[in-house]
Amino acid sequence: MKGGRLTEVVKEFFTRQPLPLTAFQLSARYLCGIHLTPKEKKVSSHFILPLEEGVIEPSFYKKNINDPALLEKTLNAGAAKLTNSSRKVLFLLPELSQKIFVLSFDALPTSQEEQEELILYRVKKQMPLLPSDSRLAYEIQAAEDKCRVVASVVKAAVVQEYEEVFHRLKFKVAVTGVPSVSLANLLGRNKERDYILIDVEQGAFSLLAVVRGEIALYRQKPYGFEGSAEGGLTAKATNIVQEITNTAHFIEDNENIKIASLWIRLGILSQENGLFESLQEKLDSSLQRIEASPAQGAKLNPGEKRILSPLLGQIG
Repeated sequence: MKGGRLTEVVKEFFTRQPLPLTAFQLSARYLCGIHLTPKEKKVSSHFILPLEEGVIEPSFYKKNINDPALLEKTLNAGAAKLTNSSRKVLFLLPELSQKIFVLSFDALPTSQEEQEELILYRVKKQMPLLPSDSRLAYEIQAAEDKCRVVASVVKAAVVQEYEEVFHRLKFKVAVTGVPSVSLANLLGRNKERDYILIDVEQGAFSLLAVVRGEIALYRQKPYGFEGSAEGGLTAKATNIVQEITNTAHFIEDNENIKIASLWIRLGILSQENGLFESLQEKLDSSLQRIEASPAQGAKLNPGEKRILSPLLGQIG
């Protein structure tokens, strides 16, 4: 479990090192990328390209990339659209390829090595069969009455799969991140404090509860979004609404605070409007879309802002 180069790549995301201006997100059904201007941090160029089903199958345990050649070809085509892009890049690993834990401590040791040992101990209590090549990255949050840690665990072999694709395209991966946490960064800039964030992708949705500006709870649910039948959309919306309701009640009971707002990003290339409307009909509270700010994405249309928002939340 000790650190190596792959560990450091993931850790840089959490330790807030200077970030590259070029970033990519890889998911099961699309690839996207942006390049920002150095001073204003505005989008100077971007791309969003669909990806054939099965090329990437995000998984924590299993091989993720089934067709490296096609993935490399598609990613290269997208990267060609990024003007003045840097060879040093950030990329967001699919959410299903990693495990995220929110852990509470009365206090943490001052030594980083002792911190890692304690955090891994707590992770293993929730995940006893943690693979031997797992890598840990974490961020410490200073909550009012406790110490919370947001920890990401990923298999080295999975990160290496993606790294090798970038390497063949002459890119150097400097930072690896988590899409949902990047979205929380984006909302944090708008001074949002107590909310639930839902990030829906093709194979799963992730749910974050943020309390007093700190991540208090994380849930991830595998889920399919194939098919176009109205009944299918209704069932999917019902499932998501139930998770939102359960999470809101849990936060109210355990944190003694009422969730103020609900935010969602629908990272799917089809059925987006239908699913959003179905969710709105079923929720008692108002649901707001997560999009990049007008200042960041002046040249982007609403759909592009929606898809690219995790990248802008991380490096914007």
